[in-house]
Amino acid sequence: MIQPQTHLNVVDNNKAREFMCI
Repeated sequence: MIQPQTHLNVVDNNKAREFMCI
């Protein structure tokens, strides 16, 4: 089971990684 908060954290991490890559 994936909790909404965890899902948001994962999305935030993905965006942060993209930002760092750029």
